[in-house]
Amino acid sequence: MKTWQVIWRLIRFVPQESVINIFGIIILFLGFQIPAFALREFFNLISGDAPARLSFSSILAVLVAAWVGKMVANVMLVRSNIPLQYKIAALLQRNMFLHIFKQPGACALPNSPGESISRFRGDVQEVFFFPIRVNDTIGACVGAIIAAIAMLRINSTITAVSFLPMILVVGLVHAATERLERYRKANREATGYVTGFVGETFGAVQAVKVATAEEHVITHFRKLNDQRCKMALKDRLFEELMDSVFFNAINLGTGAILILSAQLIQDGGFTVGDLALFIYMLE
Repeated sequence: MKTWQVIWRLIRFVPQESVINIFGIIILFLGFQIPAFALREFFNLISGDAPARLSFSSILAVLVAAWVGKMVANVMLVRSNIPLQYKIAALLQRNMFLHIFKQPGACALPNSPGESISRFRGDVQEVFFFPIRVNDTIGACVGAIIAAIAMLRINSTITAVSFLPMILVVGLVHAATERLERYRKANREATGYVTGFVGETFGAVQAVKVATAEEHVITHFRKLNDQRCKMALKDRLFEELMDSVFFNAINLGTGAILILSAQLIQDGGFTVGDLALFIYMLE
């Protein structure tokens, strides 16, 4: 089954929570963007570079409305996030149990009981975030489209230059997806080996004592933990590297806006309010 099919089936299992969640995400992103337009009007009003279309009281009302919208969105997300996650987790764990019960008793579990516990816990936690991440992506895309349209209407050249670093980052992340998946899989497997060994050791304490194999067990346990540590560090380091590249791309876009807008502001083709909107949208 393809990934998008799995996500779609999970969303269909919790349709009400998914709808509430996606609308909450979209409202939240819009609540973060509305202040950008209010700031533009505010700076145009106090600088006099361009005629402001809103009065100070209207700008204040818009900001209050955006704040109220974000509060409503947060309530929607709180009421939908947890039920959505745990209903999906219950579904996945139930299906895994049913699959195990259908297998012959001699080969019901492909791995040790301890490692199977890691699959029921850790792997399920990775999967039940998928629908929420899809909703986050949809909300971010809606926000990005609105921001791009608003910025293009003001100045297409500055918009293109400011978006260029982020487009390059998206291409870089897409190219690094295979390596990220490889590191994440290795990390989960190493965690499963450690959990499985712990479970097997507790189940065979008497055998370990009889064979006086305590030192060997501890040595092997340390090796498994060292391997898990290496895999976790690779996974975490690569993830942090991608995050750093993304945030630096935002800083590069902000710098490009400042450089290009300086002369335009002096010539009157770009206002301080426009600059505030561009910087706010990028952040």
